[in-house]
Amino acid sequence: MKKLNAVMVLALFLSTIFALSAMRSDAAPQHGFSVKQYETFHDVLHPLEHEALPKGDYKSIRTKAGLLYSRGRAIVRLGVPAGTSEEQKAEFVKGLKTFSQALTKFRSDARRGTNEQLKVSYSAVHDSFEMLAGMLPRQHNPGVPPTISLSCPSSRLEEGEEVTLSADYPHDLVKITWTLSAGRILEGQHTRTIKVDTVGLAGKTIKATAECDDGFGSLVATSCEVQVTARQAKS
Repeated sequence: MKKLNAVMVLALFLSTIFALSAMRSDAAPQHGFSVKQYETFHDVLHPLEHEALPKGDYKSIRTKAGLLYSRGRAIVRLGVPAGTSEEQKAEFVKGLKTFSQALTKFRSDARRGTNEQLKVSYSAVHDSFEMLAGMLPRQHNPGVPPTISLSCPSSRLEEGEEVTLSADYPHDLVKITWTLSAGRILEGQHTRTIKVDTVGLAGKTIKATAECDDGFGSLVATSCEVQVTARQAKS
């Protein structure tokens, strides 16, 4: 009986260790973006990392490769951002060089490489970007939630029209997630601006909510509503 209890205790201990390891590996990296070029790059990078790559959708990665490359080059041209500490400047320069090389390899593989080569070079771009983003100066203090606001149409819309909704928030918010009470997001999830399909929503109200993560543990959400009317018959 004692031997059996010892085995059970050991099994419980190991399962706890494995669970904690999984939590650490699955935890999303936290960044703070105080520079616009980093945010616009992340707007393209994030859906590829969390939607296209897990599904093996290399076609989408190749399609977005040119945009990701051009926005990445904007980061390289910017150089070391203002506000970077003196201790980190040399490390930042080194990181920019690594990032630039990764971008060049990624663009080449997106054009002519195999899917496996593309996966490797994309991961190099992702990882080197995270290293740079982790060294960026912060815009607001950790633990102080930033403010966000939404821009929604003030007038009623006819059923079938596309609706554009936009969020305004500080550059160092690392992730935005949109949810709708009705309708579907056509494009823009995890970016500042989304387009919403209103087909079949005559007489309904769409409540759109944007939840933002500032990278320091603060989640901020705000909502707005859009009323959809029936399409008017043409005379």
